[in-house]
Amino acid sequence: MSTQEYDREKELKAFDDSKAGVKGIVDAGATKIPRIFVHEQARYHQKSGSKDCKFTLPNIDFKGIDNDATLRREVIEKVKDACLNWGFFQVINHNIPVTVMDEMIEGVRKFHEQDTELKKPFYSRDFTRKFLYYSNFDLYKGPAANWGDTIFCIMSPECPETEEMPAVCSFLIASMGLQILWSFGLAILDIYALAKKKVIHNAGLVSLFVVGDWVTATLSLAAAASSAGITVLYFSDLGGCSFGEECQKYQMAVGLAFLTWVTIGISSVIMFWILAAG
Repeated sequence: MSTQEYDREKELKAFDDSKAGVKGIVDAGATKIPRIFVHEQARYHQKSGSKDCKFTLPNIDFKGIDNDATLRREVIEKVKDACLNWGFFQVINHNIPVTVMDEMIEGVRKFHEQDTELKKPFYSRDFTRKFLYYSNFDLYKGPAANWGDTIFCIMSPECPETEEMPAVCSFLIASMGLQILWSFGLAILDIYALAKKKVIHNAGLVSLFVVGDWVTATLSLAAAASSAGITVLYFSDLGGCSFGEECQKYQMAVGLAFLTWVTIGISSVIMFWILAAG
């Protein structure tokens, strides 16, 4: 295609109006990367070797930031510098369980693998929305589009309403949010009881514990069962998993999910017994 025939603005708008993103291009069976994704500065002949790589990606350690105000300010400055000069960074000691991150990745994957028509209602460049799906935040400003689609969800100061979330993500976020709130509430109650040296044996509180444990046990069983379904799909229906070590990790995660459900179930039975014993 000659320069005269190439109308970049028109192609950008056509891509944006399709609301299908990069995934839509792939699903359509494209055999060539559209020109809007080709950076003109990439057309050079000089090749770089590994010896030219003399940089290290920012690695930010969150350990101790809750207890040290000076350290917290230093970490904030590091994050700011990484955002301004790199655009991305790695965080360690953030205390977010691997299981939570894996479930979030699975939720993102499920959203992007949906039919395009199901995703279109969420495609927007209105950044006041709490849940947003789009491709390239700087689509009309950057020298070339990036090969990727994005979803983000604003959870603070207020979580999005259920109707604002895609069905594939709403259960994941709702269940994880409930689990976090429940665990946080129990932790505060335990700290209070230890600080005041009190034995909490109130019928109302125990009833609340029983209900909470049964609800979280049910959610844990649902998560474990859905993960097990994917495992059965790979290893029985598809004849195996092609991701090597990752498959073994996933199987182990499914087993641990069921183990978690068993322990929560035991806890709920014990709480019920305590309530019945009076």
